[in-house]
Amino acid sequence: MRYTCVRCDAEFFDDTPHEIEDNHYGVVCNRCWRNYTRDCDDCCERFCEDAYSSRETSDREANDLTDYCLSCGAEQLEQRREDEKRERELAEELARADEERKAIALALQNALMCNRFARMPSSVVVVVSQEVSR
Repeated sequence: MRYTCVRCDAEFFDDTPHEIEDNHYGVVCNRCWRNYTRDCDDCCERFCEDAYSSRETSDREANDLTDYCLSCGAEQLEQRREDEKRERELAEELARADEERKAIALALQNALMCNRFARMPSSVVVVVSQEVSR
């Protein structure tokens, strides 16, 4: 059958042309297939960066997603955002736990002083345990 490469407009004859599924890009000639397409690091499907709009390409470069096809890149970005959100939540939870620990230490110090201890014991160990769920 006769085809026209969507990338270079070359006409070619082939029984099984190279099809780029991502974004329904179309068929490409052997030369463009070798030089301008690559395998997605996630799904291993071939994709061509030319299939994406300039905004998509800019977003992909800014987020270091150029090794993934458009759909896998979107999944990677969503996973990264979820991981960042989880890290922020953990950091906030750890900060709250640290504030609670400081408040308990201060309350203990005040209680010791109120009980008329002339001086603080040489060593006081307070263990505050809080299970942090992930």
